[in-house]
Amino acid sequence: MPEPNALLLASALKLLRTLLEWDQGALARAAGVDRSTVRRWEAGDVALDRERLEALATRMGATPAQVAAAVAFAEARAARELEEGGTCGPTAADPRRELAEQAVCAADGELRRFLEATRRAADRAAEREEAAARWRELRELPQE
Repeated sequence: MPEPNALLLASALKLLRTLLEWDQGALARAAGVDRSTVRRWEAGDVALDRERLEALATRMGATPAQVAAAVAFAEARAARELEEGGTCGPTAADPRRELAEQAVCAADGELRRFLEATRRAADRAAEREEAAARWRELRELPQE
């Protein structure tokens, strides 16, 4: 079984290829490999390292920022799937639409986590303020 990082890179490769409108055959020709190799990279059957991902992305005309964004998206999607116990729901027939739907699901999960963390921080701040106010009241009372 491939390492989790390799699976993220495989997902990022598929994302980049789809968004840049390259099919597996075209990428295989550009990379000088068989189409089955590209398919196996994307499936995670053959380990893909960051250096190879970046080389393939360069052949497709992707920028380093696009590679970083694709990897970050793959990480967010994987975290969401792990947290939710599955994907966001049915996938679209069009790969670009499917990626858009997955992006919305990943963004939704990230937004929920952010809002929850913000709410918890606000609750802690309110509790600290309440504790300080109670201490001021208690400080005025005699010790006995």
